[in-house]
Amino acid sequence: MLGVMCEAFHLPYPQARELFYRDPYFSLENKRVLVRDGRVLSCLTLADVTMWIGRAEVRVVGIANVCTTEAERRRGYGRRLLTDTVLDLSERGYGFAGLLPYSYGFYRRLGWDLCSNQYRFTSLPSLLPPYREARFVRPAQPEDVRAMAHLYHRYSRGRTGWCTRDAKRWDYLMGYVKGRVVYRYGGSFGYMLYDVAHRNGHRAGLKVLEMVADHSDAYCGFIGFLAGHSGDIESVEYPTAWDHLGRTGLAAIVTDADAPHRAGIEVTPGMMLRVVNLVRVLEALSPNFSDWRGEVVLSQSDPITSEQIVVVLSNGTEVEVENTGRPVAGAPLITGTAQAWAQVLSGYLSLAEALSLHRLAVAAGEVGEDLLRVFPRRDPFLPLPDHF
Repeated sequence: MLGVMCEAFHLPYPQARELFYRDPYFSLENKRVLVRDGRVLSCLTLADVTMWIGRAEVRVVGIANVCTTEAERRRGYGRRLLTDTVLDLSERGYGFAGLLPYSYGFYRRLGWDLCSNQYRFTSLPSLLPPYREARFVRPAQPEDVRAMAHLYHRYSRGRTGWCTRDAKRWDYLMGYVKGRVVYRYGGSFGYMLYDVAHRNGHRAGLKVLEMVADHSDAYCGFIGFLAGHSGDIESVEYPTAWDHLGRTGLAAIVTDADAPHRAGIEVTPGMMLRVVNLVRVLEALSPNFSDWRGEVVLSQSDPITSEQIVVVLSNGTEVEVENTGRPVAGAPLITGTAQAWAQVLSGYLSLAEALSLHRLAVAAGEVGEDLLRVFPRRDPFLPLPDHF
């Protein structure tokens, strides 16, 4: 499997082997392969994460490192491996499967669809304000991890697309992310994770992976820290959520789009999701239904699994989800594809938007305003440190 990955992604074997086996989440149960005549032809890795969607903590399996040996490509092996994986994940009780694809069209045909965007801020370091707060930024130390984890927990709670992180995850980030700084002054605290790319032996660009703080002074400190690298690097890049660009102050730096040297923001596609088990997704989302009383039936067609027809019943306190296999008399029936339901249940599209765009259809009954409020738009964003 390691050999297939090295060939597919052009990785040097000794370095790749070390990273492969040092992965703290390494598990044979999360490695899947397609084998012919005793040879591994295709493979993938599963990553088990818990992601916030509204008020709900939802178990999501990320699919990573999907690849096929060069000589055996375009024969459908990758598709067969993914098809079998979807069926296996459904039986194992997963609700959502996510990935960051090389081809959105390829995975859309298999039931995935785009469920998040990234807003990529780019700038010359010299255009960033040299805030004096940068003097309170220093390299992160092991004793800072507890405060970093606590801040992340408070900040990420309820932010759709953000994942919960245990101690093992923080140990992994502190071990593999080389750029780590913290801001601490006057009761304010924040941290920033970043990576520096090299080109021809020189420091070419700095990518901010994550920047979280409890006060605007800390964000000023980090921006000033980045500005101080104007003699070392060519560019600064930060893919993040739209609201976070405003919170950090980076959005205010973007000026005239026609200027020859400027800071800019580009919208780029992010994570794709697919529903592998509709019942499990709706059960996980039940904390979002606590303010709703009613009954609705959801029908999902799927290019891999059989059609799923699920009834959701909520009395405002308890939620029941049942795979009925048929519509329920008197209850509204909403139909759609696995791709459309992934976008609505993740909050990439609101239920109202999906209906107006004809991604979903009301096949029976009426959908009231109270039900529309159960599935609002949530603008999911998966931070870079948690990419599958």
